[in-house]
Amino acid sequence: TGVNGGDKMTIGFNSVQTKDIGSGHSASLTSVGTKYDALADAVPPVVPHSGKSGSLKNGDLTINGVVVGASSANDDQVSSDAKSASAIAKAAAINRVSDQSGVVATVGKTTAFGTAMDVTAGVATNSGTSGAISINGQATASITLGDDVEINRLMMTNAINNISKQTGVTAINTHDDKQGIVLVAADGRNIQIDLGSDLVASDVGLSDTGTYIGTFDLKSKTGE
Repeated sequence: TGVNGGDKMTIGFNSVQTKDIGSGHSASLTSVGTKYDALADAVPPVVPHSGKSGSLKNGDLTINGVVVGASSANDDQVSSDAKSASAIAKAAAINRVSDQSGVVATVGKTTAFGTAMDVTAGVATNSGTSGAISINGQATASITLGDDVEINRLMMTNAINNISKQTGVTAINTHDDKQGIVLVAADGRNIQIDLGSDLVASDVGLSDTGTYIGTFDLKSKTGE
């Protein structure tokens, strides 16, 4: 939805026209995927850094005058980390009051975009380095970086996709040194990346270590 982490947001679907907030039959809004910030869920909570977010707190979101309650980890049975902050948990919180608000939430996909890879004079900067990473708590096979960043990217993509059944995450090789590897969880679960101590994001073209939160759509039940 474009608000910063820590902001409180009020949505009035009855106060805008469909053309102003989306296309198609029903009025709609789509949330923005973010990186999880544990400070937002600390006690007491701290306003998360820009571009990051935490769980939905009671009163953070009001839709058509109806206050949405806190998101709950109990609603997310698939994420490995920060369950209460996931798009799955937030959508469930919104849908608990959909009869009163007239708005329903649908979980979208989670995307962790890639990172530009380090290349010096056409050669991968950390050639010869070996290491494994973990996705959603599952370790990949170890890879050894060579001189060719495209081959390194392909090795990392294959290593991640070999455990996709356990993680729910698919890796996409963009074949672009600037865009690296994109990770996608089609069911909206969080994507938890741990690069370990041997590899860095620019070695393999992945997002930095952290947990990435997916998106959800809000749609009017009446189409008005």
